[in-house]
Amino acid sequence: MHTIIVIIHVIAMMISLGLMSTAVVMGLFGKQSAVNVATLGLGATAVGGVSGTFLLLGAPLTIQCAILTAYLIGVTALYVFGFALGDAENARLIRKTSPIQNR
Repeated sequence: MHTIIVIIHVIAMMISLGLMSTAVVMGLFGKQSAVNVATLGLGATAVGGVSGTFLLLGAPLTIQCAILTAYLIGVTALYVFGFALGDAENARLIRKTSPIQNR
């Protein structure tokens, strides 16, 4: 069971890193769909966080756990403040005038 939780945790956190990075780049290019990608990224982060919590029950805190906890806090803050909890109209990271949109 431990191995399955580790696999879920690692895959979810990798997906989260990819989706949140993609959402930030898409937002900088003014794409409204960045909010949808960020929402998926937050979901993957939540799965990774829950599975990480189960892993912590059986093992002491390590530096990797501390780093991933900081990442979890950062992603949550990014979603709340940068993507306005999924509201594309009020998302601060979505540029309204992007050079790529003017082409």
